[in-house]
Amino acid sequence: MPKNIIPATFKNYIALPTTQQRLLTVGPIGPSQADGVIIPTREGRGLQKSDITDGTSKTLMLTESRETARANWFDWQQTFACGYLPGDTINLKLPSSQQRTALNFGPTPPPARNLAYNADANDPLRRDWGPSSEHPGGIVIHAYASSSITTITDDIDPKVYHALITRAWQDNAAMVFAP
Repeated sequence: MPKNIIPATFKNYIALPTTQQRLLTVGPIGPSQADGVIIPTREGRGLQKSDITDGTSKTLMLTESRETARANWFDWQQTFACGYLPGDTINLKLPSSQQRTALNFGPTPPPARNLAYNADANDPLRRDWGPSSEHPGGIVIHAYASSSITTITDDIDPKVYHALITRAWQDNAAMVFAP
């Protein structure tokens, strides 16, 4: 097989509504809390294209996931993952080396044993895998709000991944790249 061909795998694609699960609350939320694209709003209308101030070609909307237990689009709680692990608190002032994304984080066999993406058995949003795939090289396929497709590797700079998920990254630009 040629090196530039990504082997096909069975996956499902889910929404990437925000960087952190804590930004999603029960009930209607305002666009200032969840920083992604596919989110409910207080008005119940969802976001408009004009709300994506970074531009649709610079804002991620969907991600591939290895999760098979939660793969239906009938209930929004079944079809999303966040860019960072549930429970992680993001501090963009810290160096990238002290941050991590949820890319390809899920149950792995020993010796490098990880827990599930969200291992809290009491959490109704529990899932084993967040943004993930079995493609070689740590590749996870994502879709931008513009509908173009891209591959992102799990060694991406966490601050860059954060910026790609948010619809208004410029709001955080000074903090993300502060010395």
